[in-house]
Amino acid sequence: MSTPPPAESQARLFGMLPPGYPPDVCKPITPPKDAFAKVSCGKNVDPDGPPSATYALFPDKATARAAFDRIVKTSAPVDCPGRIQSPGPWHRNATPDQVSGMLLCAMQQGYPAVVWTNDDEQLVSVVQGEPQGPTLEQLYMWWSTHS
Repeated sequence: MSTPPPAESQARLFGMLPPGYPPDVCKPITPPKDAFAKVSCGKNVDPDGPPSATYALFPDKATARAAFDRIVKTSAPVDCPGRIQSPGPWHRNATPDQVSGMLLCAMQQGYPAVVWTNDDEQLVSVVQGEPQGPTLEQLYMWWSTHS
């Protein structure tokens, strides 16, 4: 598989970002070796939106899953709200029999985080709360409407 030009990968990744990010709140950052592109975002202004997030685009589902697994190893997994297995597969309501990716609810450096992959887009997303919020439950609800 050939690597697309960095500008093309960045543009594709910016086009995949969830709604709620004002212009210029997301910036390109140096991606890991195995990723095409990565962005770091500040506050998402949608209700209970994360104060910080990163999104990374990978060449294929397996590489995205390996990146997700590395995040799991450096996090303290907890069940997602509603006793949803974490880490574990997630499904869209429209396609309940099809796995859409992997989901992790966790604590990272004492802060709540929701991490997920999108298998169709080879995307790994990490959103984090802060001491003043949002809580894990609020981040999870935001994720459920933005994934």
